[in-house]
Amino acid sequence: MSLRYYSFVYDTKAVVFTLLNFLFALAFCIGFFYTLKDLPDIIPVHWSEQGGFDKFGEKSQLYPIGISAIAVAALAFPASMVCIKKSYNGFAYLFSGISMFATCLMILVYGFMRSAIPQ
Repeated sequence: MSLRYYSFVYDTKAVVFTLLNFLFALAFCIGFFYTLKDLPDIIPVHWSEQGGFDKFGEKSQLYPIGISAIAVAALAFPASMVCIKKSYNGFAYLFSGISMFATCLMILVYGFMRSAIPQ
């Protein structure tokens, strides 16, 4: 058996991109729950059409923001790795891109919520 038989056959860029997307979502999740403790117990949770708040709730209602980013990443990571293993790199990038989009969207939503809460 030659050494070439055991060569690394995966696309390194796709693996790195997939791994970085998962770590990005994980970092957001950790940062989200770390900064959540600084929020008041009652926070605005819904904007009205007139620009003000029309619904207030507990800060635990924000948990889906932090959890959804890591949940999408947890689903996209194995799907991307399977696609990379099968040499379907386009689909691997697609799954990783969806994960990155979901994480960035949750960062924006959380940023808007944080900026709307009076300190």
